[in-house]
Amino acid sequence: MTQRQSLPLAASSRSRWSLEQGDLFYEPFLSTYLDGPGIVPRDWLRDEVGERLARPNCRYVLIIGEPGAGKTGLMAALARSNPGWLRYFVRVDSITPLSGGDAVSMLLRIGHQPAHLNPEIFDPELLRIEVEQRVEQAAPGASVVGVKIDGAGL
Repeated sequence: MTQRQSLPLAASSRSRWSLEQGDLFYEPFLSTYLDGPGIVPRDWLRDEVGERLARPNCRYVLIIGEPGAGKTGLMAALARSNPGWLRYFVRVDSITPLSGGDAVSMLLRIGHQPAHLNPEIFDPELLRIEVEQRVEQAAPGASVVGVKIDGAGL
């Protein structure tokens, strides 16, 4: 038996995003590093790293330093000055967790950021799911489980 059904993905009545924009992009966290008293801005360093990252042949910039040297502050400054960049911070400091730190937590946070920045490319009205099931025989009370995704085009 083959059953085929095409389903539109309807927009949810509640917000698509589980996090508010500020939290999604770590704004409260960035503020602790960039807006508090005693902050020493290092605009020259932020600009230098940003310039290197903008080079066509540059894929990575390694930032190393002793604890308290300002690595996280530098990353916070880069994040704020480049609002279109995706960002994920694991810890507030060397000890206190900020995010889950696991792959799922990171992928969900990073995945929601472009969806929030460019909602038009994630319009649920433009998405469709086609479901095709082929089951030769299933006994009464049995369940059939399986997923196969062909041609996702990603």
